[in-house]
Amino acid sequence: MAPTLRLGAAVAALVAISLVGLAVTVLGLVPHRQPSPAIRAADQPHAFPDLEALLPTVVRGRAAELRGSFDGTDPADDESQYGGLYTALSAELGAGLARVEMAEEYIPGRTDNDWASVSVYRLPGRAAAGWQPTLDSLVAGTVPQHLWTFRRDAVVGRSVLVGSYDGTDEDWICAVGDLLVEIEVEDPSAAAAILSVLP
Repeated sequence: MAPTLRLGAAVAALVAISLVGLAVTVLGLVPHRQPSPAIRAADQPHAFPDLEALLPTVVRGRAAELRGSFDGTDPADDESQYGGLYTALSAELGAGLARVEMAEEYIPGRTDNDWASVSVYRLPGRAAAGWQPTLDSLVAGTVPQHLWTFRRDAVVGRSVLVGSYDGTDEDWICAVGDLLVEIEVEDPSAAAAILSVLP
C-alpha cells in the first residue's frame, strides 16, 4: 500500500508542477521564445567577418545567435530566404548570385512574433544608388514568388521598405551605406529596435 501511495503522490506532484508551469507561461510570467533554427552554431560559415561585425550583437537585452556569413549561393535551398530581398536578387542576378556577400543572425524574442532574423547584403562594386532598381522591383511587385507586398515608409528616422503579408508587417529592408539590411519579424517594435542599433 505504501509504494502505491508514494507513486500516487509523485504523480500528483508532477501534475501540479506541470499546471503551475503552464499557468505562468500563459500568464506571461516566464518569457516564451521560439526555438533556434535547426542549425548548429559550429556549422555556421564565416566567409565575411567584416559583414558580421555590422550586425547588432544585443537587441533589447537579448544576445544574437547563430551569426554567420556566406556568398549568395549558399542559402539557395533555404526556403526561409525566399519572398523578399533574396528572391529579388536571385531574379536579378541569376548565376551572378555567387557575387553577393551575406551575413545573418537571429535575435531571440520573448514571444514568437518578436523573434527576428537579420541579414546584411553586399554586392562588391554596387554603390547605394545601385540598389534602387532592386528595391523598386519589390515595391512594384514584379519579383517572382514574392511573399510580401512592399511599401515605402520611415522608421526611427530611416527610409525603409516594409513588406506586409495578409495585413501583417513582417519584412523590413533599409540601406546602410552601400549595404542592404533585411529584418524578418512580425513585431514592429522589434523591427524598430533593430533598425535603431544599426550603424
